[in-house]
Amino acid sequence: MSDLPDSWSRPSLGDVIDIQGGSQPPKKYFIEKPKAGYVRMLQIRDFKNDNNPVYIPKDKAKRWCEVDDLLIGRYGASVGRICTGNSGSYNVALAKVIFPRNHIDRLWIEYYLRAPEFQRNITTLGGRAAQAGFNKNDLASMNFPVPPLSEQKRIVNKIETCFKKVDATDEALNKAEVLIGKYKEALLAKAFRGELVPQDPNDEPASQLLERIRTEREQADTGKKCKKKTEFTLITDDEKPFDIPDSWQWVRLEDLFSVQTGATPKRDNQIYYRNGKIPYVKTGLVQNCEIHSSDEFITEQAVAETNVKVFPVDTILVAMYGEGKTRGQTGILKIEAGTNQACAALVNTQLDSTLREYVLEWLKFRYGVLRDKAEGGNQLNLNLEKVKKFVMPLPSTRQVETITKKIGTHQAQINALETNLEEVRSHIKMEQASVLANAFQGKLVDQIESEGTGHQLLEEILTEKAKIEAAKSKKKKTSKKAKKKTRKKKS
Repeated sequence: MSDLPDSWSRPSLGDVIDIQGGSQPPKKYFIEKPKAGYVRMLQIRDFKNDNNPVYIPKDKAKRWCEVDDLLIGRYGASVGRICTGNSGSYNVALAKVIFPRNHIDRLWIEYYLRAPEFQRNITTLGGRAAQAGFNKNDLASMNFPVPPLSEQKRIVNKIETCFKKVDATDEALNKAEVLIGKYKEALLAKAFRGELVPQDPNDEPASQLLERIRTEREQADTGKKCKKKTEFTLITDDEKPFDIPDSWQWVRLEDLFSVQTGATPKRDNQIYYRNGKIPYVKTGLVQNCEIHSSDEFITEQAVAETNVKVFPVDTILVAMYGEGKTRGQTGILKIEAGTNQACAALVNTQLDSTLREYVLEWLKFRYGVLRDKAEGGNQLNLNLEKVKKFVMPLPSTRQVETITKKIGTHQAQINALETNLEEVRSHIKMEQASVLANAFQGKLVDQIESEGTGHQLLEEILTEKAKIEAAKSKKKKTSKKAKKKTRKKKS
């Protein structure tokens, strides 16, 4: 923290605030519906949405917060996250900030906690803080600027005025993102309905393209032309999501690809992993992108002795398992790699690259539909059969090329727009950081002598704190004496 105005004090954070970590009973006490005698147990996720509430017996709740209290995330990716706006008991992943409200403006300390300097400090406490959770000693030595209370309020008002302009810009960006998303959706909808490019009656029908693909696959499988051809599975009208041109044809992914999956070599057998050279891809890398590398490798022995397979370059992967947005996402291998059983692999080395790109665009377009086909109890997953039977519209070879090129042209324009939006967002964040930096350096408003000094305010805070500590100590001694007296009477 740089030089402050002479009228400000700069105590350590521990001199002014206290941090109270959360608590929670064993999970056997958790219920998911409100009930008499139970209270809400707040977790970090509850400050994002209200989709998964948890309740615990009131007599098991040890830590409490009110709607206007400030809490800090203590672990992992949520370290430093500032949470407010809910009341109830809070769990061990949160810590409550306790401060003298008659001396420190609530928004002053909230903006301080959200400011880049505090966030940098808390996220650089080290791996121990991220994993085990920080404690109040980790924060106690941080500098905390204290101006007079009236000046705190003036600075907060100035911050809020500046941020209103930022919020208006941010709202406009959000609307622009929605419009871009709708445009992209409409573009792909037209493309896959055959409405994006003109239909040419001289184009060969999709049935001929499909027949060639089938023949190529059969020849690749047998090394010679097959006499008996496999019949395609009938696609019912109920499976067709919309109408397509007469020359097009609805097909299943298994009509175009050999749909396979991988496996996980036993984790406790290091022979399968140590010094491995074969890239091993899991669903975390399947993020609607090209896959050029892997963070894990397996050995030739793993391939020889287990069900894991090495798939060729240009294999399309579909994530069948995964929480969040992972399930249903796609990727394309740009390296030879093995995968685990959570990935479906769409293999056809003879398939034209443009048609492969067309298939990828279709899978991205129908991402939500594919995800919704998942089944299961505790965790919803896709399976190989669901992926194999997934339908898509197939046009002629020329139409595939024209449509894919047209999508690519529009996608380049969309990407440019999205890049511009990200640049504006980045600029907004820099502006916010600049406002907060100036605020906590005393540069946002003028100092007014009649408002007093932060040194005087700090003295009042420390005096009040000492009185509270003395009262606690006296109460503790009185309690000990009473217990001792009770024991003597009983004896």
